[in-house]
Amino acid sequence: DVFLEEDFSNHEMYINLNDVFIDIDGELEYSVSFTDPSIVGATLESDADDSPNTFEILSLHSLENAFGETQMIVTASNPMRASVSTSVLVTVSPVNDAPIFSLPNEPIVFDEDTSFEMMSFQEMMDSGALVDVDNRLDQLSFEINTDLNLEWDGEALSNPVLMGDE
Repeated sequence: DVFLEEDFSNHEMYINLNDVFIDIDGELEYSVSFTDPSIVGATLESDADDSPNTFEILSLHSLENAFGETQMIVTASNPMRASVSTSVLVTVSPVNDAPIFSLPNEPIVFDEDTSFEMMSFQEMMDSGALVDVDNRLDQLSFEINTDLNLEWDGEALSNPVLMGDE
């Protein structure tokens, strides 16, 4: 079994598949598949040095923000189309990613005797300015830090209001 964390770096498994699968009829061709291909990806590469000790290098790669369990099925086939397979459980554990804000990097400008109503966090999420792939809005907590006067009840559905100096 293989255990990995979400968004892992490539994980190479150096396995001589010719020691795992043996066929007296000749060379074998290998393939890899998954019962759930949305969890993890793989590539199979031969070390291609044409020696009798050729290794097949199996590399697992993460799929962005994907996690869960899947069976990895490695199949060996001979030229006569006979094949045999073995499977390995691959578990990718979830990692809580931080929310991402993509607000314009422009200063907020308003007159000193007025106020400026900001978007609520709900409006930011609806517009795509706030994205959290792991949590719903009601699972997040928010804090606003500013040197200006701020009126806000701390609720994600309400609009914070910046107050100008009078």
